[in-house]
Amino acid sequence: MMTSMCIFLVTAVGGSKVWQVYVAEEFPLSGLLEISLYLSMFVSTPMSLYRLWIARKDGVGPMLNYVEMNRPFLPLVALFVPITCWAVLSPQQVIDEDPRCFFFLTGTLFSNVCCRLVVRQMTNTQAESFNWLLAPLYFVSSMVLITAPSIEWEVALLRTLTTCVTLAHIHYAVCVVWQLADHLNIRVFSIRKPVLDVSESSAILAADTSQDGSELLID
Repeated sequence: MMTSMCIFLVTAVGGSKVWQVYVAEEFPLSGLLEISLYLSMFVSTPMSLYRLWIARKDGVGPMLNYVEMNRPFLPLVALFVPITCWAVLSPQQVIDEDPRCFFFLTGTLFSNVCCRLVVRQMTNTQAESFNWLLAPLYFVSSMVLITAPSIEWEVALLRTLTTCVTLAHIHYAVCVVWQLADHLNIRVFSIRKPVLDVSESSAILAADTSQDGSELLID
């Protein structure tokens, strides 16, 4: 993630020409970065599977079966199958027409899938098998591949889908932050805790007292 952030910052400051420097004859720096990304993918995936096997062997963690341990892969596969088919089989080659929008859509969907997985891990609940935000992607990509619209219509559909997905992702993030703040009794972007009124303070004190009493009875 830090490497990706540095790449984006360098590109924002120097432009895409920064990566057109040739490190060898007919081999640009961008190609070297691309190879490093592929290598990291092929190295990190076996290591993740190895860690799952070690956790299962040592008896640590939630001790889930292999189906449950690999459940987080399902929404990722459900994302990359239609997005790859759209990029490769697009009648008008929409990824060449508006690559920024296409990659922005892919990154936003991937971020939503990962954020939902993090929340599931934090709350110790079962990971999702399918992300509902992928349903519009399946609909639009299927419609494009079946009807083969003009390039103007395909780009319009791509940008509309990207806008809707971005707004839904922002809405999800805001809701998660507000719910966490409400659960922790804090205000967002504020260090001080909110002042409770007398009724709320009495209710919290009564709940704590009853909980302490029940624990004493159990002991």
